[in-house]
Amino acid sequence: KIESSQMDLDLLIPKGHRSPIREFLETLASTSQVSATATIEKGLYKHLRFGGLSGRLTIQDGMLDLDRVVAQSGTGHAAGRMVVRLPKGQPAETETSLRMTGIPVESLLPLLGAHDQPVTGEMKLTGVIRGHGRNPHGVLPTLNGKVELVMQDGRILKTEKRAIWKILSILNLEKEGLQYNRASTTLTIQNGLVKTQNIVLDSPVLKISAVGSYDMPTDQLDMIWAVSPFGSYSQFLKSIPLFGRLIAGDRKGLATALFQVKGSIDDPDVTYMPMKSFTTGLTGVAQLAFDLLKNTVMLPIDILSPQEERDP
Repeated sequence: KIESSQMDLDLLIPKGHRSPIREFLETLASTSQVSATATIEKGLYKHLRFGGLSGRLTIQDGMLDLDRVVAQSGTGHAAGRMVVRLPKGQPAETETSLRMTGIPVESLLPLLGAHDQPVTGEMKLTGVIRGHGRNPHGVLPTLNGKVELVMQDGRILKTEKRAIWKILSILNLEKEGLQYNRASTTLTIQNGLVKTQNIVLDSPVLKISAVGSYDMPTDQLDMIWAVSPFGSYSQFLKSIPLFGRLIAGDRKGLATALFQVKGSIDDPDVTYMPMKSFTTGLTGVAQLAFDLLKNTVMLPIDILSPQEERDP
């Protein structure tokens, strides 16, 4: 039984190839059988603080299994399991399953390598990720798994180089920050390539859908974003040539635009797709992004070019 009133969890994380207690764990895993329960009243990892962190630890047959892990951070909760194969003197192989509810987005971003705070809100996340250290190019090319993510009641803060702010600057929208009600996606990871077909962001100002991929080892985005502003913004954008007009029967029309997003996740190239994308028909990823937006808005939509709009 292991108890700690306060512990820095960073001591357990590998520094380079090895963590400070790695050799000790390898020896236990290869020579012994260990069963233990661990409780930490106050846990710390970098700036993220946990309370009531507990789990069941089993070490045997070259494997470490940390099960029934539960923790609380503020008003949020987390639970999960981590299984690590620990061959002596060899790279480890890890599978982690995690479920989080009500965790502040801004407290998690630094753990993912973010150097700024582009998003606030509450996060709900469930997922399983597997990876190992045997690839000479690092862990990222070995990652596989699936993650479902929902963020609620937050704000996307102004960060000039991020894709969404490059798009908003083109549209002349939201100078100080974009409030959103809900953002969601399902991510599948195959050998470090993250794919999604259902990013949806719902805000009082606009709806955004996105489809595409992110190659983590090379830090390359390849996505199509579809954007439809609401209300007075929609009226303002009717005169901008890059927009198509979406008409839903006799209901009020919507304006929409498609953007291609490529390059580094911190500073991608964002270009709008011209009107001919609508008038000549959409294909591939662009069609997926547009259909996703159409289904999100939940209106039967016909696409008209500006010339068609003026014709009686």
